[in-house]
Amino acid sequence: MQSTSILLLTFLLAIEGLFSSLVSASCFPSAQNETIGFFSKAPLAYGYTHLSPSECANECDSMSTCQAWLFVVNANECQFYRSAPVAQAKSAGFIMGSCDRNGTRGTKSTSKVFLPASSSVVPGSQTAQSSLSNIQGHATHLSGHKRGHYHPHHQYD
Repeated sequence: MQSTSILLLTFLLAIEGLFSSLVSASCFPSAQNETIGFFSKAPLAYGYTHLSPSECANECDSMSTCQAWLFVVNANECQFYRSAPVAQAKSAGFIMGSCDRNGTRGTKSTSKVFLPASSSVVPGSQTAQSSLSNIQGHATHLSGHKRGHYHPHHQYD
């Protein structure tokens, strides 16, 4: 009876240790389901071996320059970025997160953009046009991933 209790206690402590190590990853608590991030620069790296958003977050956490990640659900693809997204939008098939290693990262607010396919912007500034062009370019690239179009040259080891 006592050995069963010891085994149960050992098992519970092991589970608690595993759970706390997963939860303490500074890049996972910010995960946002069905959210795509639009970034002003190309990703630091891509990975196609991540089976879950938590693996993606843990990988970002292990990279000193990674501040945000984007997980493409149907491709098990993870993209790692050196800065927070400039905008974000609701989109099924994507999970986005940011890192907060010092209590300051990952808390920066970003614009939420909801662009229908036929949307247009009234010309106001070159910056607005450039941002819209970047967002539409990212959306086109990522919709290709949703359709199963892969870029093997993005892989890293």
